[in-house]
Amino acid sequence: MGTPDEVYRRPGNLFVAGFVGSPPINRIPLSRNERGHLAGGPFALHAPSGLDGATLGVRPEDLAVAAAGNGDPTEADDFRANVLRVEALGSEQRVHLDGPGEAGWVARASPARRVAPGDRVSVSVAWERSHLFGPHGRREEAAPRPIRQRGSR
Repeated sequence: MGTPDEVYRRPGNLFVAGFVGSPPINRIPLSRNERGHLAGGPFALHAPSGLDGATLGVRPEDLAVAAAGNGDPTEADDFRANVLRVEALGSEQRVHLDGPGEAGWVARASPARRVAPGDRVSVSVAWERSHLFGPHGRREEAAPRPIRQRGSR
């Protein structure tokens, strides 16, 4: 078990990760690709030994949203998305995105970050605070490590 903060920051499994916190943790399924990486949507991660499938989990506050610009994604971008809607909550705003993957993701952002529905944004993941859950939902101890492939997103 642990304190509420420990359970939130290091959930033991995918159920707890989705149950604790609002908005819930963002997730995307990953499977081992032909290169041996765990891949899904725009992500390719180093695969822990013996892990052929997993779920990547990222808390909304661990996503950074910025204007996408006009060019190709940069090295710092983890993915690009369209803003579906913005919930202005005073001290924060929740930015609802159209991806990655099948389900939309939610990012928490400062109210100073100016985004509006229809904007194309660049999104960066705080990998050191993200989670990788194995096929049975148990959290892997090491944080996910992305494979950086310029221009592949």
